[in-house]
Amino acid sequence: MGSRPIPLRRRHKPQRDRMKKRQRYLIISKHVGGAFQGDFYYPGEWVRTVDFVRALTRYGDITLMTPRPAPQHRERLWNETGRALHALRVRHCFAPTYFQLGPQGRSFRLRFFFKELQLLARNRYDLLIYMQFGPSLLHCLPWRPPLVSCSNYGTVCYEGQDRDTRAKSTWSQQNASAARLAIETKMFAWLWRRWGLQTVPQMCRHSDAVILWHPGAYHQLRQALPDAHNLHYIPKGIDLSACAAAPAASPLYDVLFMGAIMERKGIRFLLEAFRTVNREMPPARLAIAGSGPKDMVDDLHRLIEENHVNAVYLGSVPLPERWQLFAQSAIFCLPSLCDTYPLVNLEAMASGLPVITTDAVETRVQDGISGYIVPARDADALAAALLRLLRDEELRKRMGRQARSAALAYDWNRIVDRMMQEVLLPLMRGRNSGRAGG
Repeated sequence: MGSRPIPLRRRHKPQRDRMKKRQRYLIISKHVGGAFQGDFYYPGEWVRTVDFVRALTRYGDITLMTPRPAPQHRERLWNETGRALHALRVRHCFAPTYFQLGPQGRSFRLRFFFKELQLLARNRYDLLIYMQFGPSLLHCLPWRPPLVSCSNYGTVCYEGQDRDTRAKSTWSQQNASAARLAIETKMFAWLWRRWGLQTVPQMCRHSDAVILWHPGAYHQLRQALPDAHNLHYIPKGIDLSACAAAPAASPLYDVLFMGAIMERKGIRFLLEAFRTVNREMPPARLAIAGSGPKDMVDDLHRLIEENHVNAVYLGSVPLPERWQLFAQSAIFCLPSLCDTYPLVNLEAMASGLPVITTDAVETRVQDGISGYIVPARDADALAAALLRLLRDEELRKRMGRQARSAALAYDWNRIVDRMMQEVLLPLMRGRNSGRAGG
């Protein structure tokens, strides 16, 4: 008989050599790229969420929950952001709903809530982070982890808003039958009222912490909630590493607009201004990148023809390629009628472009230093600012350098480090110490 091998004793590693437990975060965003019908659309909130999640992976394991993308856009979403998140071991879960606008939005929120409950029942998270206020029914559950709301909170009211609302109502994907949507809407409304979560101040009171991305939102909520101790102002960031990786290029476009094709973005005033620009400088070329409801895109093509401008509509630019488009442009222009601290302005600044925007936009642009701030809806003032920069190459370069210098302070890694130290780690320590004390 052969002798049996003697089993080796398992060697236990010293406690100091064991890997520390990584924190687990559930990030919830009501926006996702490609959630609408028609051309692929990237909402700014989704871009911010992806970049924020990338930076947060240094601190723990991430589960990201969003609506579903439209069926025709799933492959593109995977190719442009899904692969990168998967490589970082981010688990992306989809709620059983597409993004919904108008009355159906409450059905959307109810379905979000059921998916949240499912994830919390199957996993133990150290922290919940909402990107924007709501879907919000988790706020009142006593057994949930600490909850942080990160928001661009601000009042949206502008001429043309009704037209945007009508156009967007045809943009949504259908979730279910009208009867089922009506039942779900009433169910959510009942819970919403019963739990006292109908307003942003109510949601703030039920959040463990609220992070406002721009100072206007912080001051507005501070006035509404003067005694609140859970409000924090921490600016949103940008992915400077992706910006730096974009290869240098000679400008193909003199002026670039990038954003949603909606009334709110003021594109018709940009085209009116560019008609004046082309009278003075016929070769000047405008590029428009972005997507929107079909009615709005059709209207854009009509306005380009009617204004007889040297403009090209690029459609929906793949997310990783936006940095290359910045590198191929000389000036960035966002003439919004109403906007709460748009990320694209900061990205253009980081790319070394002078930025022209309006006084209806909260922005890091310094008038006369890193760009120009003109009155909203004033096509003449917009044309004058564009011509001033187009005619003076040295001025463009100087303002571009100032813009890039200002943007360097907003790298997402630095922003997340600050967020962890000031808000997230104290929350988790407080919860853990409370459990230990109990």
